[in-house]
Amino acid sequence: MDDGDWAQRIVNGDESERTRFVMTFHGPIFRWLRHLCASDEAAQELAQETFIEALQSMARYEGRATLSTWVHRVAYYRYTHWLREQRRDRRWHVPLETAAECADPTAKAHWESLYLREALAQLSEDHRDTFVLHYVQQLSVPEVAEVLGIPPGTVQSRLFHARRRLRDLLQDGMSSPQAGDSGSAASSPDKSNIQEVIIR
Repeated sequence: MDDGDWAQRIVNGDESERTRFVMTFHGPIFRWLRHLCASDEAAQELAQETFIEALQSMARYEGRATLSTWVHRVAYYRYTHWLREQRRDRRWHVPLETAAECADPTAKAHWESLYLREALAQLSEDHRDTFVLHYVQQLSVPEVAEVLGIPPGTVQSRLFHARRRLRDLLQDGMSSPQAGDSGSAASSPDKSNIQEVIIR
C-alpha cells in the first residue's frame, strides 16, 4: 500500500490505519522536536499538536511528498510557531544543564550526547535544523528541502557549513577534560566516538 492509499484510508475513518500512522511516525517526530526544543515537555506537547493537525488535515495530503516528509513539515510548522511564542515571552533560552533531560539514551556514553547537544546549540537555527533533519532524522536532501521549504542547493550548503562548524567545536573540546574524575576513560573522549554521534 502506497502513501496515497494509506492517507485515503485514514481520511475514510479507518481507525487501525490512523493508529498505525501515529505509531509509525511518533517516535521519530518526538525525537526531532526534542532536539529542536531541548525540552521533553515542549516536544511532547508539539508532537501531540502535530498528529492532531496531521490527522485533521490528511484530506489535503496530495502525495507529492512521502507521508514521512509531510508529517515532518507539519511538525516543523508547529515548532516555528512555538518558537515565536517563546521569543515573544522571552522564555526561548534553555540553560545547557537542561539538555541533560533530553540526552539520547542510546548514545554510547551520556556525556557524548550532551557534548554534541551543546555543540549543536552553537549552530545557527537554520544550520541546526537542517543538520538534525538530515543526519538524525535521516531525511534525504530533497526531503529536507521539502520540509523546510528551501531549495536542495541551500540544504547542501547548510549541511556543509554545519559539519565544518561542528568539527571545529568538537575538535576544540578534545583537549578539555570532562567534569568529574579527570583520570577516567569518559574524561578522555575518543574522537571516533564523537564522530559516530554526529553522523548517527
